[in-house]
Amino acid sequence: MQIRHLGSLAVSEIGYGTMSFASTYGEAPDHAEAIRVIRGAYERGVTFFDTAEAYGPFTNEELVGEALAPVRDQVVIATKFGWNINPNTGERGPGLNSRPDHIKRAVDGMLRRLKVETIDLLYQHRVDPDVPIEDVADTVKNLITAGKVKHFGLSEAGAATIRRAHAVQPVTAIQSEYSLWTRDPEPEILPLCGELGIGFVPWSPLGAGFLTGRIDATTAFEETDFRTGSPRFTKEARAANLALVDLLKTIADAKQATPAQIALAWLLAQKTWIVPIPGTRRLERVEENLGAATVVLTAGDLGEIEAAAAKITVQGARLPEAMTIRRAHTVQPVAAIQNEYSLWARDPEAEVLPICEELGIGFVPWSPLGQGFLTGKVDPKAGFDKSDVRSWFPRFTPEAMLANQALVDLLKRIADAKGATPAQIALAWLLAQKPWIVPIPGTRKLTRLEENMASADIELTDADLREIEAAASKIEIKGARGTGHEVYG
Repeated sequence: MQIRHLGSLAVSEIGYGTMSFASTYGEAPDHAEAIRVIRGAYERGVTFFDTAEAYGPFTNEELVGEALAPVRDQVVIATKFGWNINPNTGERGPGLNSRPDHIKRAVDGMLRRLKVETIDLLYQHRVDPDVPIEDVADTVKNLITAGKVKHFGLSEAGAATIRRAHAVQPVTAIQSEYSLWTRDPEPEILPLCGELGIGFVPWSPLGAGFLTGRIDATTAFEETDFRTGSPRFTKEARAANLALVDLLKTIADAKQATPAQIALAWLLAQKTWIVPIPGTRRLERVEENLGAATVVLTAGDLGEIEAAAAKITVQGARLPEAMTIRRAHTVQPVAAIQNEYSLWARDPEAEVLPICEELGIGFVPWSPLGQGFLTGKVDPKAGFDKSDVRSWFPRFTPEAMLANQALVDLLKRIADAKGATPAQIALAWLLAQKPWIVPIPGTRKLTRLEENMASADIELTDADLREIEAAASKIEIKGARGTGHEVYG
């Protein structure tokens, strides 16, 4: 295994990410097996191991500390702080916490769990928008002076944040997701790393396993596997994204390698200061991953990969929406999120509304009247003009509208009791959900505008809301709300 440098820190050219032992991908193997795999990685040449206090929390650091204790002087251990985790109990609080006093307490806990006197590389796991990055960098600088930390890193940070932190305490490494199907760091982060002499550590370099070629549209995941909630791992997205795997397989066949090895070799070929940290629970996969270091991709190979990859549009966001919001909020506080939301499109309730409440972000529902259907003025039998977008949507077929009429009937019943209209009840229901929700109904008629505005005067009692919720929960909405290809809202 060759050596690469992250700044001045010498590490094996392929590292090992240990997060998968924290049940992120479903039930983790038993303790003894996990120890065997981690030590086996070292015996096969890995000297760079990555963990975090958030993995568990705490249990992953304890595992890594135990596994590497016999070879502590021969390895580099990286860990991370930044989430709002009680340093004593491990209880997770909302959001992030990079206050200086919290960082110091977190590091003391890390040292105990890792069984080390100093942390080789300490990352801020996510940028905390409530704490100036200069304060974070200065805190780590003091920890370095105290001998508790050797090197400073940032994870998923923006270019401006990196530059500001580096001015206070030189940054050794940036860790962000990077692979052939997630290339976000290329425009700004990689050039900045090259300019400042900072190493780059791609996490999930195999696309959470997808780029290995062992996952397809039929693959089933355990309920606790985070990929079950990832937009990029829906069946439809996986089917579409197999084109990228087919590309890797074509190159692999010519090189007598595997798709995973080509994906990792591609990363290694980008810059000499890039060190990927693939994770796995199986020792044979560790061996396969390390074999990527012996795969030589010529300039012609890289050109072929680039040309073919440029023609492939990767389907599905790489992170659940709430995580994307959180990441954006750490760079620039987000004032509002706008999504479709109504009594027949309630997707934001699972993740987006809770994250808005946690971070103090407003929420703006578009299409709050279900593209007019919840007004009670759409005739299921009438159909739409071909220029009307609703003529394309599964939810507006005659059959779907007839089935969904039950929701309109519910609104009419409440409206009759309140001396209101179904549209006003639908809007009043939204206003009653949270004081920071502001719907934006659209209309071409002034009379409809006046009708919509009057919903602000309607009071829905707790009993009304319970009645609506109980009745709505029994109604199964028919038809997808869009085609998946439209751009509107």
